[in-house]
Amino acid sequence: MFRTMIVAAVLLAAGAPAHAQMRDELTSGAWACWMTSLTEDPGMDVNLAFNPDGSLDGWFYAEMPDGGDVIELEFSIVGSWVLDGALISSSVSGSELLGGAYNGEAFTADELAEMAGSMDEQLSSFTGESTIVYIAAHAMVLEEPEASISCWR
Repeated sequence: MFRTMIVAAVLLAAGAPAHAQMRDELTSGAWACWMTSLTEDPGMDVNLAFNPDGSLDGWFYAEMPDGGDVIELEFSIVGSWVLDGALISSSVSGSELLGGAYNGEAFTADELAEMAGSMDEQLSSFTGESTIVYIAAHAMVLEEPEASISCWR
């Protein structure tokens, strides 16, 4: 019994610094990432900042095929995040459509406004989880059910 308690105490003591180190690595600066879809959706460029105060800032750029055409979208999000072990739970509280184009031709202001309303409605209640597979000072790999995200800084 005494040995079991000692082993448990050692494991608890060892786990706390590892968790703190992971949080420090995650929050020590913004990440430039490439999101690869595991469901044949197109990938996208992503910049993420997991701020020490629990706020989340993100920027996304995607090129999506639409038949023989290509739709480009650039948008940002704000929200919050929580780290539990290696699991990051995040939620989006707002978004902004920054720009977009169809086959290289920029959307009009009216088209962007219409898309922005729809996008904000969909994203403002978005929640998600990512698992940190690997993290170091200049590299991170996140895993999600439908995507793999490689990041660097």
